[in-house]
Amino acid sequence: MDLVVAFVFFAGAMAVGLGCRLPMFWAMTVGYFAFVAVGLHRGYRLGVLLKMSWPGAKNSLIVIRVLLLIGMLTGLWRSAGTFAFLVTWGMRLIRPSLFILAAYALSCGLSYAIGTSFGVAGTLGVALMALARGGGANELITAGAIMSGIYFGDRCSPASSCANLVASLTGTELYDNIRLMMKTSLTAVGCSCLFYYLLSLAYPMPRADSGMILSLEKSFNLTPWVIVPAVIMFVMPLLKVRPLYAFLASIACAWGCTVCFQHASWSGSLRYAAFGFSAEPGSAAALFNGGGLSSMLDMCAVLFISGTYSGIFDGTHMLDGLQGRLVGFMRRTSP
Repeated sequence: MDLVVAFVFFAGAMAVGLGCRLPMFWAMTVGYFAFVAVGLHRGYRLGVLLKMSWPGAKNSLIVIRVLLLIGMLTGLWRSAGTFAFLVTWGMRLIRPSLFILAAYALSCGLSYAIGTSFGVAGTLGVALMALARGGGANELITAGAIMSGIYFGDRCSPASSCANLVASLTGTELYDNIRLMMKTSLTAVGCSCLFYYLLSLAYPMPRADSGMILSLEKSFNLTPWVIVPAVIMFVMPLLKVRPLYAFLASIACAWGCTVCFQHASWSGSLRYAAFGFSAEPGSAAALFNGGGLSSMLDMCAVLFISGTYSGIFDGTHMLDGLQGRLVGFMRRTSP
């Protein structure tokens, strides 16, 4: 009964937090104290429960490191003009009649490079939606193609925080997991490419929005060198270089591009890495505002506190009764 009360309390905290638009971290913290209270009620000492919490939280640090690097990476890719280059040259090389397919393919490729669905949706996704609106493409289908594409990298990229978390929690090899996931993903990607190709033919973009492309070219110095940070993130994981080194190399290169080609100061480029890129509202460059290490802090806090849950659940076995009933139900019906 005490566990049911804790879950109800936790669910209520989540509902209040969502309703009041509070950071999820606060609801997760309330949940942590609720489950600690269950452990105390069942006879465990507070010190023991705190020690139980640490192993799960420690596992989350691997993902937190990746998320912080992703935050820095996306902030500097925005300021370096890497995202702007991908958008402008992607649209120049691809026919407007295949815009829907292009939106899907670009989202797949970029999410694979940096391993984050949120980061791609908030950068390339925003720019592609603006292009769809300006060119008269179907915005709902474009949004669907983008959201479909960004999850390819979230699932199969060596830089993905999800993939790294799974490898850490299960004690398995990251690249072995990715190779196995690729076997199922490539079939889905092939079917999706065909699906979005047909939708491109059915809902073509009537005209290319050259105005936005010209505005981006005026806002950034789009020399081919600014694509090098993205090339690093594509190539190094394929060579089975540790994602940490690929991130660091790409971050360093993007910082150099920001200073050398976009003429930002050293302190300004470091500010972009820490707090995100910021351009004047209303300018074309403002499409890429955001990113930075600070943008990941709330998510990192949620991951850390949620990691403590698994330690308490494993150490106290408080979920064993529920698991036993689920297994029994599974045997009577089917998995």
